[in-house]
Amino acid sequence: MWIFAPQFAEYQKQRPSSSRAVKAAAPPKLDEFCIFIVRYYIRAWFSAACSANAPINDLDLYKALAKETNKAIRESGLKALGRHMWYLSEVTVGLALFDDEMPLEEKRNVVANLRSMEGSEEPPPKVCVEEADLDNKTVASFVTKNTEKFLDMLDIDKGFLDVDPAMWGTNPMYQAGARRVRGLLVTNDAAERGVALVQDFTKNPRTKSEDQLQCLLQVVEDHRKM
Repeated sequence: MWIFAPQFAEYQKQRPSSSRAVKAAAPPKLDEFCIFIVRYYIRAWFSAACSANAPINDLDLYKALAKETNKAIRESGLKALGRHMWYLSEVTVGLALFDDEMPLEEKRNVVANLRSMEGSEEPPPKVCVEEADLDNKTVASFVTKNTEKFLDMLDIDKGFLDVDPAMWGTNPMYQAGARRVRGLLVTNDAAERGVALVQDFTKNPRTKSEDQLQCLLQVVEDHRKM
């Protein structure tokens, strides 16, 4: 919570002293905000940079918020998180293939769905998670044949998928893919700028060649970082 100490101090300075209604209403809201930070945000903050863990982190956070007994915290948290469910989409959920903390059986389910589950004709960039069957959802629930596109986009050799996940740790193709995934930025500010960049160039293509488009995107992205 020390991260937000300056905001709390500033809030106290700016709060209107003449309004009894504001004075009465503000403390409970501030309390709810503090509870949210302690119960949910701190853990999510410190794990946010782990790219391979992004799908399971988002799903676990959504499940935890759905069970929150405080209605204001639950509804506000789910609404905010629902706007950022990029990493459970049919394509980017492929990050989970390189999650070393995922149980072997779940990884096997991920591979099974990747091989057999038909996906959307045009996969949406993020998912809408229904609370009704949330308890039964796992990361594998979001995986389809479209998830292979994630590996194609990063030019990761898919040969490791033919090997049991128990052997992935020593597989050169998997190790190369894991190194590439670890280099990805998945925190909101960096990732969403990258998503916006790709959407802009794909909706208004400057070239019809896929190879040239990929090269152009890299050049523009590198220039943006300068």
